[in-house]
Amino acid sequence: MPVSAQPRHTAMPRHTAMPRHTAMPRHTAMPRHTAMPRHTAMPRHTAMPSQDPPTPPVFPGGYKSEKEFIATQGPLPGTIADFWRMVWEQNSEAIVMVTNCTELNRVKCEHYWPLDYTPCTYWDITVSVTSETILPEWTLRDFSTDEEESRTVRHFHFTAWPDHGVPDTTDVLIRFQNLLRSYLNERKRKGSTIVHCSAGVGRTGTLIALDYLLQQIQCEQVVDVYGIVHEMRKRRPFMVQTEVSSPALITSD
Repeated sequence: MPVSAQPRHTAMPRHTAMPRHTAMPRHTAMPRHTAMPRHTAMPRHTAMPSQDPPTPPVFPGGYKSEKEFIATQGPLPGTIADFWRMVWEQNSEAIVMVTNCTELNRVKCEHYWPLDYTPCTYWDITVSVTSETILPEWTLRDFSTDEEESRTVRHFHFTAWPDHGVPDTTDVLIRFQNLLRSYLNERKRKGSTIVHCSAGVGRTGTLIALDYLLQQIQCEQVVDVYGIVHEMRKRRPFMVQTEVSSPALITSD
């Protein structure tokens, strides 16, 4: 059956107005980007005492569930404990990282997991690396997270995004996304998957929208790129950032 494209949303906004309580200081203390989420789309998690206010994450929507993904910016030095608290409280089984820690000599994201196989404790959550598989375009890591119980979290780290611009082809990104989707479909806990780049809007939005599109094509034989991006931008301004010209959704932070 041929795939049909939905009509282009000619009035798709780059952002929407934020409610006043979203722009209060508690939610704007340390952003890498000015795109604050709408308060009603933000997952709740416990802030760590004496730490910088947590990065404001958002539920951008997924194909099967509104809370399938959490989009957030890359952790800062003062928000690493908050990040792991969010992983724990959201019962996440996967973290997707779509940036390198440093690009063009600029810090894009703090290194928030142990450097080796020595466990690290972030406030009250102990994180250990139990395996690491380094491939040309991505790295897979398995973490053990321990508080009152032990849980496994897989780290999908896409490393092939060029410092400037976008990947030359969509093939590698689609293969990465298919790997992630296969993993998520097998999970039992069904917690929200956390996705981040640096700012939490461009590459993050691209990957989440691509996951939605691939499932939409498979289940409905239609492609509605602009409709998906429009809905995501209702929850966080500038998701996917640049104008989308094809279902590939290739863009960049």
